[in-house]
Amino acid sequence: MANVDKESLFEELVEDYMERIYNLCYYMTGEPEAARDLTQEAFLRAYKALEGFRGESSHYTWLYKIALNRCRTYLKKRGKERNVSLDELADAGWDPSEDPPDNMLEIMAVRKALASLEPEHREILLLFYFEELRYEEIAEALDIPMGTVKSRLARAKSALKEAMGNEP
Repeated sequence: MANVDKESLFEELVEDYMERIYNLCYYMTGEPEAARDLTQEAFLRAYKALEGFRGESSHYTWLYKIALNRCRTYLKKRGKERNVSLDELADAGWDPSEDPPDNMLEIMAVRKALASLEPEHREILLLFYFEELRYEEIAEALDIPMGTVKSRLARAKSALKEAMGNEP
């Protein structure tokens, strides 16, 4: 791949997918600063590996795998537990000088519940509900069979309900 082609393709990837990859990293970690760092790391790794991209998947699923692996490594190092902070309320759009919006507590409860899930459950819920990927795309992104996608999604939904305090 010519250097000019690599540069223009990389610029295109950044423009097309930066926000989506950041959102993935944010929902996986729940930490805006870590999400920014992990997003940068993912794009740096993608840039270095761009010449080896074989086109066996879409650019997005390829980049998603890179970012997901960075998040998994980060979460293993950090440990699973985390607390929801006032800074996160501000990051979610709440100005402390104002009354929180009616659904702010619900949003924070969902984020906290997602953060408490096993990474494989969290990632499949993010792909299905937030990224709105089809089963086939999820299977490709996670490199798992479609049947595994369906069963893992069912278990993840059940785990989320339990984490939210509802019966599965």
